[in-house]
Amino acid sequence: MDQHEQVTRELQTKHEQHATEIQSISESRLADTHQKHTLQLNAIQEAHRQRLKEEEEASEARITKAQQQLEQHVEDLKAQHEQHIKAVESDSQRAVREAEEAAEARLTDTAQKHRQEVKNLVKEHERRVKELEEATEARLADSERSHNERIEHVKE
Repeated sequence: MDQHEQVTRELQTKHEQHATEIQSISESRLADTHQKHTLQLNAIQEAHRQRLKEEEEASEARITKAQQQLEQHVEDLKAQHEQHIKAVESDSQRAVREAEEAAEARLTDTAQKHRQEVKNLVKEHERRVKELEEATEARLADSERSHNERIEHVKE
C-alpha cells in the first residue's frame, strides 16, 4: 500500500503542477491579449484624434480663406464705388446720389451673402466634427465591447 500511496501522491503533485502551469500560461496569454487590445484601442483613439484635428484645421483654413476673400471683395467693392463716384462727379447731384445708393446696396448685399457663406462653412464644420466624434465613440464602444467579449471568452 505504501508504494500505491506514493504513486498516488506523485500523480497528485504532478497534476497540481500541471494545473498551475496551465493557469499561469492562461493568465499570461490573457495579459498579453489585454495589452495588445489596449495598444490597439490607444492607436485607434490617437488616429481618430489626429483625423479630427486635421478636419478642424482644414475647416479653419477654409473659413479663414473665405473671410479673407470677403474682406478683399469688400475692399474691391469700395474701390469700385469710389471709382464710380469719381466717374459721375461731373453729372448732376441726382445721378451721383443714385450711384452711391446703388453701390451701397450692392456692397451690403454682397457682404451679407459672404457672411452667410461663412456661417454655412462653420455649421458644416461643426456638423462634421460632431459626426466624427460620434463615429469615434461608436467605434471605441464596439472595440471595447469586442475586447471585453474576448477577455470573457479567454477566461472561460
